Amino acid sequence: ELGHLRVAPPDPTPPGRDPGYLSYYFGPAWRDYALAATRGAAEARARTVGRNTPDGRSTADWLSALWRSPDDLGTWSLLLGKIIVGGGVLGGLVGLIAGGLLAGVFVAVTTATYGLLLGALVACLFVVCAVMRLFELGLLRLRRITVECPSCHDRVAVPVYECPNCQELHRRLVPGSMGILARTCRCGEELPTLLGHGRSQLRAHCGRDSCRGVLPLGALTMPTLHVPLVAGKAAGKTVHAMSAIADLTSSANGAPDSVFDFGDESTRERFAEVASTLRNIAAVPATLPSAPLRAATFYLGSSPRKLVYLYDAAGESYQTNDRVSTLQFLGATAGVLLIIDPFALTPVRARLEYDGITLPPHSTEPPGSVAGRLTQALRQQRSLSADRRIDVPVAVVLTKCDVLVGGGQVRHPYEGLHLAMDEPGMGGAFRFGAVEEWLEAAGEGGFVRDLRAHYRRVGYFAVSALDAFGTTAHPSARTGQPLRNDPPSAPLRWLLAASSGSAE
Repeated sequence: ELGHLRVAPPDPTPPGRDPGYLSYYFGPAWRDYALAATRGAAEARARTVGRNTPDGRSTADWLSALWRSPDDLGTWSLLLGKIIVGGGVLGGLVGLIAGGLLAGVFVAVTTATYGLLLGALVACLFVVCAVMRLFELGLLRLRRITVECPSCHDRVAVPVYECPNCQELHRRLVPGSMGILARTCRCGEELPTLLGHGRSQLRAHCGRDSCRGVLPLGALTMPTLHVPLVAGKAAGKTVHAMSAIADLTSSANGAPDSVFDFGDESTRERFAEVASTLRNIAAVPATLPSAPLRAATFYLGSSPRKLVYLYDAAGESYQTNDRVSTLQFLGATAGVLLIIDPFALTPVRARLEYDGITLPPHSTEPPGSVAGRLTQALRQQRSLSADRRIDVPVAVVLTKCDVLVGGGQVRHPYEGLHLAMDEPGMGGAFRFGAVEEWLEAAGEGGFVRDLRAHYRRVGYFAVSALDAFGTTAHPSARTGQPLRNDPPSAPLRWLLAASSGSAE
């Protein structure tokens, strides 16, 4: 008879309880223990004072019958018979009481011993669960692996996991009272409790009740790289972000660190909507200040693989110090894509307009002002004094460089730089220096010096969104010599290398 082992699942939404079955030793085992003890006591009572005997008479009935036997026999003197039988009855009572006490002590000792052993086993299991959990957390900390919600930007210590069968949410899917290596959901589905045992393949959500945003698949199994795109309004952040992703999705680069996969369906769907318009840059929608900021997430690299969060906040977010200080994702920043619109530079814009060159929509925010607000926010969040450089790599990305190959007074940064001198893509000394010199010639020498003073590593790139589907050489209208922009994904791949300490 095992009917008592059929433990009913908990209520679908009990407060503070996940929708799953308790592990046997953390619940049902104690019920079985209590059931065995009460059944044993009841059986002992039934055999002593009850009528649970073959002839239906209890021990008390036998003693009572023995006491009445002299009356039934009628041969002995009643007094003598009562004395003789009374001794036997008294001895029987004493033996019954003594036996009952001894049996009670025996049952109590064995029951307590079993309870202690069961309690020790449960305590050991709790210790095992705690050790496994601490080991997993320690490994994540050692590898500096975290996961942040792409929607609310909070760091998620314990994600909420979704059962693939019934879509119920499990708030603490870790080794514990519902299972050590796996737990059974109320629908019967087995869910792994360890990342290395398959938990990372479950759909995960943000732990905040007010958010519940979907986290990237496979989060907490690889290092994360949080990269904001920083620039003023209309500088081309969104276009650059989408062209970088387009560049990564193609195999044109052939670089070993360009292995790419989308981190969530939201990023995949957003890119699919924009990819067809990248060939018509003007059709790419700008990021609205009122739009909720959700990071684009994707996996980049092969050894080691990293989960990249790309934050494209509206340019208005960088217009004042107060707005910049509210950007929560800056606290986790591991690298910055600082977007420079060349037409936001007054000398460049004036010369191109003088030459009659039609300029695309452009920013009017000086890059030095945006960079200054970013620097102040990073120092405040990291509690760094003004004399210490910030250990966050910054990739300065000069965008819209396709216009600069069309001639006029403003040259392209790589004009005169021989293609064989330096391979584009990872940005070496020659190409970095060429962009630096171009910015200094455009009146941004102070901006370049400030970056050098405030940041340990700064890289410079010249890109065009027209190269999103493959970088090719373009003949300069000024010299006729071929020149080639950096691939749109080059700044991001440089940041990936810089964060691991392997960048030049």
